[in-house]
Amino acid sequence: MRIPLFVVGYVRSGTTLLRAILGAHRDIKMLNEPHLLKALRTAGYEIDGNILPEDRASLLKAVRPKHLATVPPEEVKRFLEHPGPMTFKEAYEYLLPKPSGVAVWGEKSPSNVLYIRELYRMYPNALLVYIVRDPRAVMLSYYRKKFKDSLQVVPDLSSVSVKFFAAQAMRWAATAKHASTAISELPKGTVMQLKYEDLVTNTEREVASICRETGIEFDMDMLNPSRREGEKSLQNRTGNTHRLLTKPVNASRAESGNDLPDWACMVIRRYAGDQAMKLGYELPDVNPSLFVKLRVNLELAISEKSLKAVVEEQMGRMRI
Repeated sequence: MRIPLFVVGYVRSGTTLLRAILGAHRDIKMLNEPHLLKALRTAGYEIDGNILPEDRASLLKAVRPKHLATVPPEEVKRFLEHPGPMTFKEAYEYLLPKPSGVAVWGEKSPSNVLYIRELYRMYPNALLVYIVRDPRAVMLSYYRKKFKDSLQVVPDLSSVSVKFFAAQAMRWAATAKHASTAISELPKGTVMQLKYEDLVTNTEREVASICRETGIEFDMDMLNPSRREGEKSLQNRTGNTHRLLTKPVNASRAESGNDLPDWACMVIRRYAGDQAMKLGYELPDVNPSLFVKLRVNLELAISEKSLKAVVEEQMGRMRI
């Protein structure tokens, strides 16, 4: 049996849907978005380093309050009172107590896509499921969630929108490149790469494959959307962009990237086209009107350098 089970991937790539489906199995317990590795790494701790007693109170400030509220107070107390140095892995497990009564435990944190090496070094027998999605669909979904909270809105051609898609394409490409490099350094089979499009069009096949890898029997009831309605983590989510979680998996979502305007597709192709192709996504070579091209290119000529600097700074802050 391969444990823990980690679901990783860029935001809006289907990580929540996959975690919810897996978490519907009676023998799987998936914690939702603790982002503990990010907290430990951005706080400056190395995977081989130690965390001293006097540093633990300040470390807790780096942990998401939403997650910390789910950790039993006695576990936090034990974490703070643990005598002597504590390893990176010990700190992680104190703040992410292993669930009892299940065969497979794990977590889903999108930020973990940048810490694939760390996950493997802590848990060499773990299964990492790296879900990828057409970057056009990823960024359209993120735009709709961030700006409009709507499943239908079409991005407007504005300075804000152009810079949003450029920055997201740069970040997506940098993340995909980092993840691909990390995966290439690990033993074959450590990471299972899954396309979102395959998940929504062949859900039973893909989920059953993950179950086989973890060593548990696939349960058809995992695909029952009513099993997802009772999850506290999903009940706490608000907004239109998450309501699909409690509905049957919709195969048409595999084509959602086609809803992106040509100008936005042009921007994404410019900054993420190469990495997209390496993941099996060939972005169309669109041809917006001359006026639109000039407007977009002018905006990018003004903002490209500063956007790249911001993305590089953000990636560096993650201490990857």
